[in-house]
Amino acid sequence: MENNWYQKSIDDTLIGLKSNPDGLSTSEVAKRLKEFGPNSFKTIIGRGHFKIFFSQLTSAFMIILILACAIVFLLHEYIDGFVIGSVILINAIIGTIQEAKAEKTLISLEQKLRGTARVRRGGNVVTVQEDQLVPGDIMIMQGGDSVFADARLISSTNVEIDEASLTGESYSVKKDSFAVHNEDLTYADQENMVFRGTNMTSGLAEAVVTDIGGKTVIGHMSEELQEMDIDDIPLRKSLRKISKIILYVVALALIAISILAWKQGMELNELAITVVALGVSAIPESLPIVLTVILAAGVWRMSMENALVKDLYAVEALGQATVLALDKTGTITKNEMMVGEVYMNDIRYDVTGDGYSPMGDVSIDGKKVTASTDDAIRLAARTLALSSVSDIAKDPSSKNWRLIFGDPTEGSLIVFSRKLGIDRKNLEKTYANIGELPFDLHTKYHASLHKIDKDNVISVTGSPEVMLDMSTHIYTDKGNISLTKKKKNEINKLIKKSSNSGKRILAFGYKIVSKGDIVHGDMKKIVFLGFVAISDAIRPEANRAIINAKKAGLHVVMITGDHQDTAVSIAKEVGVYKDGVYIITGKDLIRLNNEELIGKLSKTTVFARVSPEQKMKIV
Repeated sequence: MENNWYQKSIDDTLIGLKSNPDGLSTSEVAKRLKEFGPNSFKTIIGRGHFKIFFSQLTSAFMIILILACAIVFLLHEYIDGFVIGSVILINAIIGTIQEAKAEKTLISLEQKLRGTARVRRGGNVVTVQEDQLVPGDIMIMQGGDSVFADARLISSTNVEIDEASLTGESYSVKKDSFAVHNEDLTYADQENMVFRGTNMTSGLAEAVVTDIGGKTVIGHMSEELQEMDIDDIPLRKSLRKISKIILYVVALALIAISILAWKQGMELNELAITVVALGVSAIPESLPIVLTVILAAGVWRMSMENALVKDLYAVEALGQATVLALDKTGTITKNEMMVGEVYMNDIRYDVTGDGYSPMGDVSIDGKKVTASTDDAIRLAARTLALSSVSDIAKDPSSKNWRLIFGDPTEGSLIVFSRKLGIDRKNLEKTYANIGELPFDLHTKYHASLHKIDKDNVISVTGSPEVMLDMSTHIYTDKGNISLTKKKKNEINKLIKKSSNSGKRILAFGYKIVSKGDIVHGDMKKIVFLGFVAISDAIRPEANRAIINAKKAGLHVVMITGDHQDTAVSIAKEVGVYKDGVYIITGKDLIRLNNEELIGKLSKTTVFARVSPEQKMKIV
């Protein structure tokens, strides 16, 4: 299959896939299922307990022990035979328990890639299992749906996709169906493509399937992981080497002893028993179980830190690591967007907190302010809450706050307002919602109309450039005044400064109207209130962990699919990045050959906007 569908127009894509907007016929689907196979790919799970158990018996040491055990039993040395057999059995049971536990966790993770998809076939919309999708199928998706194949969008309305599983971006990515005429784009920049393993957070879309199974981005990544040679783990290599040495030394010693004993006239039966006894005694049968117990203890300690270890020997390999390669989203950060700063009325308000938790303070130069003491921040909290369709709640099991529904960016606005004691649900009990304009990729704003006291008030949030363009006045503590070109330039400088530090900027404002409905034509003569700077909340323990890693002699780097400015900003904040070192992007990796990349690696601490394949290349 091709991998440049994002460069093609919708018509060319449909022609290339021999499909059409009405979808494939039943006979054509059957034909393609035979040609391309099911929409699935090889996984590293599902072996079963018996296969896992017997896989524990295939190492060189275990084979030697099994042979020794068999020979000892043949010589009627039953006690020694039971001892060696017990060592073999205990070692295999411990390894089986650990790997089965890891596989159970991996199976639960794999379930996220399974489900049903709605497709149009022969003009009718039907629901099929995800493994029955074929190239050319027309998928129909809406907010909340999982994406079960790589596909080219052919129609879209307010589409946003959570691609954190592929790119590491902490907020949903806006998509549309227009062709992108550009060469060598990473998956993160292909705005008209959707990929298997991601989730649609909002909007409506139709997409033609371009790749299935192992040809998808996540399928290719999974198969690459399986092709990695786990025999290269240092301890396993050392054991294999020492096993050969023991075999050679024991074999030579036994040959030499046999020759000497035979020359001295020892009988053949006595010689055979002596040689076997010496051979068995020379084998360190306690070594496998000692190693297994030690490694299992290490795996258990790792599990207490919520780390999943599938291969026991990987624990020892981790101890030999010299480079710590970190992802950003969900590792250094919490993957929870949070308002950190509010700019309004020529004042910067600092906001503290921890992700989606509504606990936190708002302050000016270290002095706490509240909605009851600061009119501007109260107006900001109300406007942002009323123009956000999302909600948060505390998870009963984990006691952590999480986003129940809606976009993570709008969720951060809800959290900010709740820190000031203002909740959207309570607001709408007092101020009835009488109109809504959802966020659109082309308009780039979200507006809602509420009945506030005797006025009909539009609350609007959107991209700074659009908001400034729509606004004619600006809020001040002395009343609304005309928004001059000079003032717009001042605001743009502040916005650029915040944006360059990797933060996502969202402007907000309001307008009073006389009518009881809202249309896009009303989005002019807005009163500009200010803007918020939003970023992914950093885990409280991240800084200390990185300091400890560096003290241990590790070279710490960040490898993320997020944008360069965002990556550098987070890396600076946690101590990964410092001025003077290289920053390598996904586009750089495309043009760099291996020799050039190797030359830069030791002086690089941030890799930004990279694809999963590129992450593998770096590692």
